[in-house]
Amino acid sequence: LLRRLGYGFFTGGMNMNHFYRNSRVNALKFNLTTQPNRLNEIKVGAEYRSSNLWLHEFALRLDRTTDFEPQRYPPESVNNNKYRHIPYEIGFWLEDKVELERLILSVGLRYDYFEPDGVVPKDLRDPDGTYQGLADPYKDSEGKSKWSPRLGISYPITDQGAIHISYGHFFQIPNFEYLYQGSEFEVAPGGLNTILGNADLSPKKTVIYELGLQQMLLEGLVADVTGYYKDIRDLVGTQIYELYILGDRYARYENQDYGNVRGITISLTQKPVGWFSGTTDYTYQIAEGNASDPRSVFLDRQSDPPRATEIQTVPLDWDQRHSLNFTLSIVRPNWGVGIIGKYGSGLPYTPEYQNQRTSFENSSRMPSTLNFDLKANYTMEFGGVELTLYSQIKN
Repeated sequence: LLRRLGYGFFTGGMNMNHFYRNSRVNALKFNLTTQPNRLNEIKVGAEYRSSNLWLHEFALRLDRTTDFEPQRYPPESVNNNKYRHIPYEIGFWLEDKVELERLILSVGLRYDYFEPDGVVPKDLRDPDGTYQGLADPYKDSEGKSKWSPRLGISYPITDQGAIHISYGHFFQIPNFEYLYQGSEFEVAPGGLNTILGNADLSPKKTVIYELGLQQMLLEGLVADVTGYYKDIRDLVGTQIYELYILGDRYARYENQDYGNVRGITISLTQKPVGWFSGTTDYTYQIAEGNASDPRSVFLDRQSDPPRATEIQTVPLDWDQRHSLNFTLSIVRPNWGVGIIGKYGSGLPYTPEYQNQRTSFENSSRMPSTLNFDLKANYTMEFGGVELTLYSQIKN
């Protein structure tokens, strides 16, 4: 294989980096629902999830020192990294649904705990202890916990309509990549070339507010209009640190980004009328934040010349302003056909020319998309046994 570089070619293949990876997840979940009286329906539950993660990544060296025979870099090299981590999560929750004469009230509380099973450097200017020669340059990462309250209210305003309100906190642990990347804490010399994980990252916290109206328009036709706002904190970004060896730097994942999502959804649901039933919903949404890519600061500093990091909110990668979904089904006793349609306006992207930005982050839009899927089923009976044939066409 050949790799083109400028106007010449190098032998050795397209990618000299390799890895072996194994992950195993064990999970246990318990749910209990009980109704002690006419007014209350109580739900309790617990879950446990443990992950066993193993990785060995390395690069091959192919140069004069190896007589151009491929060899692995030695274990102490920055190009050779190995780890095993066994993080676990625990969650408990309690919810009470109270059905009063003119009000339905749902009150819940959830507790989450996450143990990352990792270490972090004691001195961020000497992450692996090389400069100071420390025998133990690391300290254990700390477990993270959070109480998440939930509240929902449904208030009938007529016999065919109701107002619904909800408020809730949600807890989401970071991707394991951001916790354990480069977990030997070795920094490549010669400038800014390394990103290190951070096992002390806090989980992403989201607070969601919703207000909506549900109303029956005709027999079997129900409309719902819901407005929502999501406040997102502790998104993962990167912070640049300089070593004691001036000029050598690295990036580290840290909680420093934020975002917010606001929008409105209008939906119509038609229950079966004769042969037909269907649904349709339209959403207008704005998703903004200070960065979409956790590596944005690292990439800005790596550019030539270095770019200034955004100091204003920009559209996030998933900021789809308009989306429309609909389904139409024909259902008969022994067969059925359904079509699913999806329309989405263009997602944002950052204009570039020869790997250099020509405008602000996510300042342009890709084309919109339109997609249709088809599904069908047919049921036959043979000697008292039912056989269903099912087909699905996805675009």
